[in-house]
Amino acid sequence: MLVVERDDAVRLVTCRSLEQLGYAVIPAVDVDAARAMVSSMRSPVDLLVTSSPDPEPHGPDLSSVLTELNPELRVIQVSGYGEEAGVQLGSLGPRTMMLRRPFTIEALVAAVRRSMGET
Repeated sequence: MLVVERDDAVRLVTCRSLEQLGYAVIPAVDVDAARAMVSSMRSPVDLLVTSSPDPEPHGPDLSSVLTELNPELRVIQVSGYGEEAGVQLGSLGPRTMMLRRPFTIEALVAAVRRSMGET
């Protein structure tokens, strides 16, 4: 699982919470760092947890790049906007779900479990 979050405190709490539940987590501060990490990995990322995409001057957003590498990729987009905004912007794909900010660790874990098909 790849967690891309600019806010150091949010990234740390998110990663630690998921690791305590047994998930293997790769933290990244931004899209460029995430791309560098993914390019050096031997197996594809199965879940991406990321803030809603910022404007990307360097090409397609990270979820698009990772989906090309792994069509089964699941994405959780964290946003302060509602799900309706994601749908209007066309950012929600068939394996993508929205998690509203602010969120609790319980809500994050529930979203990860739903996304991964766990009960």
